[in-house]
Amino acid sequence: MLCLGVNMSQVEIMNKVGDRVFLNPYPLYSYEELALKSLGSNTYRGFHKINKKMGGAKSVFTRVLIEEKENIIKGIKLAETVKCIDQFSGEVCSIISDELKKNIKGHQLESYNKIRKPVDIVIEHMTAMYEGFEDVRERNTKFLFLPLDSWMFKSEFCLARKKQKN
Repeated sequence: MLCLGVNMSQVEIMNKVGDRVFLNPYPLYSYEELALKSLGSNTYRGFHKINKKMGGAKSVFTRVLIEEKENIIKGIKLAETVKCIDQFSGEVCSIISDELKKNIKGHQLESYNKIRKPVDIVIEHMTAMYEGFEDVRERNTKFLFLPLDSWMFKSEFCLARKKQKN
């Protein structure tokens, strides 16, 4: 992570929090809890439905995550490199994208990060907090992708630049 203008005590604090959150999480959750709760309602606002009477992005993401449970667990467990996680996340994105195309306006799906960011968040949450990943959590944490969004760019610690004195 690129952290500019952050002193070492801040880095130490972030590392301690990271260890607690990613390597020693408590509590742990079931797969279903994480599939249902990993993504907030604001994640789905940018997906505009074609038919307002049909389900939207939230129902698609949730359904695919539940239906693909065994494949997602297996994909995360078998990942041994960043490339493996990247490829696997791309496969999950393709499945979700195919389902979203059925009722989401096509131009809404053109942005790479539109589907990838939520998938990265879910993979991150699963890796960190799923009760079935005790055996791969430490190894796989270093393979995760940081979901970059407006919240990350607003952070005073990450991707921030020191102000230049005139």
